[in-house]
Amino acid sequence: MICSSSRMAATLRGNGAACAPRAAAAPRRPRCSPAPRAALGGGPQPQQQQQQQPGPSPAARAAAGCAAALASAALLLAPWGAAPAALAVSGGGGAGNSLSFKDLSGQDFHGKKFVKGEMRATKFDGANLAGARARGVGGGCCRAAAERGGCVREGASLFGALAERASFVGADLSNADLESGNFEYADFSDAVLAGAMLTNTQLKGVKIAGADFSDVALRRDVQRYLCTVAGGANSRTGVDTRESLLCE
Repeated sequence: MICSSSRMAATLRGNGAACAPRAAAAPRRPRCSPAPRAALGGGPQPQQQQQQQPGPSPAARAAAGCAAALASAALLLAPWGAAPAALAVSGGGGAGNSLSFKDLSGQDFHGKKFVKGEMRATKFDGANLAGARARGVGGGCCRAAAERGGCVREGASLFGALAERASFVGADLSNADLESGNFEYADFSDAVLAGAMLTNTQLKGVKIAGADFSDVALRRDVQRYLCTVAGGANSRTGVDTRESLLCE
């Protein structure tokens, strides 16, 4: 019999009984200290596996690249302002309207504006770039001009034009404005330039056989140079080229 206390052992001994020795207690298992908690979040969190998203296909990447290229091209080519398209021979003229190397022979350009226009090697053979002549003294026409046969309206304006090697063979440039233009090596053979404005015009190497320069104001050095290459008479006016230039 196993005694649970000393009092019970004494009672049993008085009654002639004995207690059986108590079995040795099993060794106590040491307690494990709890694992330290994470500083934030309360405890270790299970690691989540990152799922890799599949990348775009080669066709999708190519389509995206094409779309980006088209968008960039649209931004570069889009006009900042809606400007009307210029007409090359509408008379608008200007540096933005290049007439270089074109054949405009026989066309009517009287009174048109080609200010600072580009007309290198352009053909104006037989073209009309003259000013109009109106009878009467109205509209600012002086009486002296009216007595001479009518008012002279300005012809085509080629002011400041870049017309190197252009051809004006047989063209009518009466009263036209060629001031400050570059007409080097241009061909004015048999052209009518009566009353044209040629102040500060570059005329190096020009051909003027049969050209009519009546009533044209020229610098003395330019007039002398033109006289060295002048000859013949104009087929329409009959005016001798050297006489129209007042050559000696």
